[in-house]
Amino acid sequence: MNHCLTNPYIESHPLQLRDGNNWCIVCDEHNIRMINKLTAIMQLKKCKLNGSAKLIFLKMEEDKKLAIKTIFSEQNLLSYDLGWKCYDFSSRTIRVWCHSNIGDVLCEVNNKGQDNIEYINMWYSLQPIYRRSVSLGGVPFHAGLAEINGRGVLFVASGGIGKSTCCRRLPDYWKPLCDDETLVVLDNQNEYRAHPFPTWSDYLMNRAHNTWDIQYSVPVSAIFFLEQADNDEVVPLAVGEASVLISESASQVCVYSKTLLRNREDLIEFRKKLFDNAFNMAMSIPTFHLRVCLDGKFWEEVEKVVS
Repeated sequence: MNHCLTNPYIESHPLQLRDGNNWCIVCDEHNIRMINKLTAIMQLKKCKLNGSAKLIFLKMEEDKKLAIKTIFSEQNLLSYDLGWKCYDFSSRTIRVWCHSNIGDVLCEVNNKGQDNIEYINMWYSLQPIYRRSVSLGGVPFHAGLAEINGRGVLFVASGGIGKSTCCRRLPDYWKPLCDDETLVVLDNQNEYRAHPFPTWSDYLMNRAHNTWDIQYSVPVSAIFFLEQADNDEVVPLAVGEASVLISESASQVCVYSKTLLRNREDLIEFRKKLFDNAFNMAMSIPTFHLRVCLDGKFWEEVEKVVS
């Protein structure tokens, strides 16, 4: 997957993660506005192309092969039989091209002149990035991420349980980094590090227009699975239960990746890899239930564990 094709773009926005999952985000003239928004949300700066895999955004065409022909001239790479696969995500608004032996990924998008569809397309376009980090030992979480004393703490829960509220309630000496999606990767020192990712619902519901430095990372100190309760309490998790909960959280984030895994064997292999990663993470990182009440100081219970 290290081989990348050439293309005519001069400028790009590099995205570098601590597991070596590095990309250059480029686009055609039809997607400049969207890519400027996307890279601003993720605090990515422009620079010239490097040797990283490219995430290429193109105008969606009626002819599915036209996207490939537009970028790549080598005729032997145009055939479906030689590894190119095309996947439609949702209502013909984004179509993703992947190749079994080529690192580059193509995203054909049709924003239909609507901001919400544009944000959904941005959200879906990150799935190949998540998938590649999973192949390198990482796990995406439906979780908030906060930093204390240079260490990362994850607050994991499905929607409506209180991730965002917990992040807002933290005292000033904590540093909330994100409140919805977090990508935990395994670096070359076998240390788990967490990258904050955008809260797309803030844009879709027009609640806020924040930005996230997704290239910033912190070593993960502990993982907490949130529960609403009458009293604040931290309860250690056994490795088996923690593995299942980590895997379930990852599946919530990777739900759209199933579109890229229509082959049953590929989907089974992906789920197995995700659970193996979850198990290895549960073996390495302290994991807990965090029971939180409305008017308590749950962070004091967290700090006892983290310290």
